[in-house]
Amino acid sequence: MNNYANQAEVKFTATALLKKGVVLTTALLLINCGGSSGGSPDPDTGNQGPKVGLKTSPSEQELEEYLRAGFAALLVTQQGSDDDAVADASEGASSLIATTTSYTNTQVEGVDEGDIWKYNGKHIYYQNIAANGYVVSVFEPGDPPSTTGDIDIAFDAEDLYVDDSHLVAVGGAFAGDYVTLELAWSTAYGYTRSESQVSVFDISAIDDATTGAVNTVNVTLDGALVSSRKIGDDLYLVSRHTANLEGWIDYPQTDADITANEQLLDEAQLSDFLPNITVNGETQALTTAANCYLVQDEAGGYPILTSITRIDVATGAFDNACVTGPVSGLYMSPGSAYLFHHAYDYVDFIDDAIAESYGTPSEQTHIHKFSLGDGLQYQGSNVVAGHASCNEARYCFGELNDGALALVTTYGWWVDVEHHLTILASDGLSIAAQLPNEEAPAAIGKPGELLYAARILGDRAYLVTFENTDPLYAIDLSNTAAPTILGELEVPGFSDYLHPVTDDLLLGIGKDAVSDASGNTFVQGVKVDLYDVSDMAQPSQIASYTLGKRGSSTPVSYDSHAFTSAWADDQFRFVIPVTIANTDESLEPSDYAPYLYDGFQAFEIDTNPNNSPQMYALPATQLPQASYTSFTPWYPSERSTLIGDSLYLFQAGKVYVSDWADTANVALME
Repeated sequence: MNNYANQAEVKFTATALLKKGVVLTTALLLINCGGSSGGSPDPDTGNQGPKVGLKTSPSEQELEEYLRAGFAALLVTQQGSDDDAVADASEGASSLIATTTSYTNTQVEGVDEGDIWKYNGKHIYYQNIAANGYVVSVFEPGDPPSTTGDIDIAFDAEDLYVDDSHLVAVGGAFAGDYVTLELAWSTAYGYTRSESQVSVFDISAIDDATTGAVNTVNVTLDGALVSSRKIGDDLYLVSRHTANLEGWIDYPQTDADITANEQLLDEAQLSDFLPNITVNGETQALTTAANCYLVQDEAGGYPILTSITRIDVATGAFDNACVTGPVSGLYMSPGSAYLFHHAYDYVDFIDDAIAESYGTPSEQTHIHKFSLGDGLQYQGSNVVAGHASCNEARYCFGELNDGALALVTTYGWWVDVEHHLTILASDGLSIAAQLPNEEAPAAIGKPGELLYAARILGDRAYLVTFENTDPLYAIDLSNTAAPTILGELEVPGFSDYLHPVTDDLLLGIGKDAVSDASGNTFVQGVKVDLYDVSDMAQPSQIASYTLGKRGSSTPVSYDSHAFTSAWADDQFRFVIPVTIANTDESLEPSDYAPYLYDGFQAFEIDTNPNNSPQMYALPATQLPQASYTSFTPWYPSERSTLIGDSLYLFQAGKVYVSDWADTANVALME
């Protein structure tokens, strides 16, 4: 957590790196979903550009020809000299229900999200590592808390889910030929020889020892894990698969290499291209041609298949749908899954000279909707200009009260950007409305401002942009045909995470910012703001706290699961992890303060209807400086759970216990 980066610089650099990384193989990516260098959507006119339509139930021959064509394209796109091959490898809505106990902070009520730290009302489960490998450690909260033991897991589980009866561990790893994660995520070869794994344990008998945990279901499926969710007993996995044709030469350099690959393609059958799934030792095809959807108007094919798989954690039974081409993210409501992917139009932006010569890249977000009822039924697709630039991209999406989908995208390059809000109809995802438009031409954000946060809640949207100050936009979405910016509030700094407290109160967590004598703006300490949004036309700031000085940070800025909240009568309590840099000395806006401590900061908000809302900061909980390596399974996550007045804190593989009445005092749980 000891991170002295300028948050604005980090945001700016991360956006640039994302574009540099993802566009490395754009020529192939745009073939995938019907995009082309001349057909990107026009954000000024609302032109939808190329429609991403999926052909349902292709024949086995159609699917095989599509995948075969995708591999054939690699014979050309990957050919080059040995020097070229070396160069290629080196470039590489939250619940408002009052509860005195906190659970995983999720975007949508009723849709659980995997995390490394979970509580089911009786035990806390967290990812850990032991001498014999990966484990899930278990303890029972109480006074004092009692350690129950460890449950052995055969893989690095990045997502855990728990309910009254089940512990579900989900993991996966890239095993393909790649140098960087960005390169792996944007190439077909990043998904060969990759697997997603699930282990389910019956935990209904766990009491004082983890011997009560019984491994009931084990699943392995071909393809790299993109994302997961859980609704009731149904686990949803999104995975991406490229077939591993035995003997295939990934980077053909000679005519002989190409001939050998061509022969493999001639001999391959459809089953060689499709992913398999193994449930409790029994292997079968994960999908069939009847369950796959092909992008229409394809210029050839593409060798990646993206699958959405629903697994009953109680029995291991599954169903599946697949889409040709890559998907990079998932937004899910209780009734629908939205698969999205960002596509860019240029092959490389390594330096400013190249960017200047090419101009502004064409950016698109492709969205595919599936219903979650009886079978995973395809509902429609579309393309929207720009990319979802929220730190966690799924927060740029939200399903509205009438079932329509709202999303916020950013279009442009460097600081020459435009932000757009688009509403897609629930039936087929046709574009119902956009902002700005001819009747409402006002821009979202001022020139040069990046989008830092978005939260879409029922019939409202809140957006934060920033360059020098933080404009908070309040947008009315109750009429999906005519969204309207009702209000705007400017405050110093910015929020990069927004959280609803009540319908009338909104919490913002981000950074403070100040300008020097030359007008240059520098981010400072962690900023926590409470807003009154009861009148959307006139949002106002109720309270604001700044923690530390320049160099301070919180993982909530990029990881919403680090945020914890619970209710105690009319008091809303929340906790965030922090790294604090501070000094009593006077500093210039550009100066970083020295590191002071790692820890957690607790707040409470008084929402008693007889009083005006107020926010208070409790004494900080200071912990030893966190020590991480890239090999620790909890890197770089900090978590907390509130159970009544007890506060359980997780940092660097250690658990600490504190009390809400005395948050400055903390004890290490042995």
